Amino acid sequence: MEGEKKYGKPPCRFKADISEQEYNSLLMNFINQGDWSQAIYLYFDTDYNQEEAKLFLQGLRFRVRLKYGNYSLELKSRVHNERWEMSQPISSEEFKLIFQHSFPEGEIKSKLSKLRLFASLKWIGTANTVRKKIHFRDGVLVLDQTTCCNNAQTHYQIEFRSDLVSLPHKIKSIEEDLNVLMRPSISKGKEIFVH
Repeated sequence: MEGEKKYGKPPCRFKADISEQEYNSLLMNFINQGDWSQAIYLYFDTDYNQEEAKLFLQGLRFRVRLKYGNYSLELKSRVHNERWEMSQPISSEEFKLIFQHSFPEGEIKSKLSKLRLFASLKWIGTANTVRKKIHFRDGVLVLDQTTCCNNAQTHYQIEFRSDLVSLPHKIKSIEEDLNVLMRPSISKGKEIFVH
């Protein structure tokens, strides 16, 4: 799609939920490696109920990210055969106006306007993610601890990103080396709806 951005990140080769014990074990294995960051995500949709939320039903996630004191709008498609992401930096003043249904001009407003949804968006919840990124093999290993502020539930994820094409047997080898039981991942946006 035109205007899509990948934030300069290598493609995700696998992503999975892991247990708290597995997360803590991985942190211990990489205790002296990697960099930490923290981001707060505010999610928006047309309804608090997952079954009525129009963006969610279309496989879209719209959120504001606050990281290092900077705000950005993010729109992502999670449809299996059409995954894309868009990002747009905004000021703190523009962020505040979103709660009054005044959206900053740009690609994301244009996209939401085409869907005829942006005027009915409401803040549905917040997630706080603490992330550790570690250079691993020919890519980056990402460990996330995300707490959904709506329900105070915390979940843990692992992902591996690499610019190299990763063959299935290489991915399997990485999973075995990490010694974690891979489970299908639940997106942060979906967790927001769980009450």
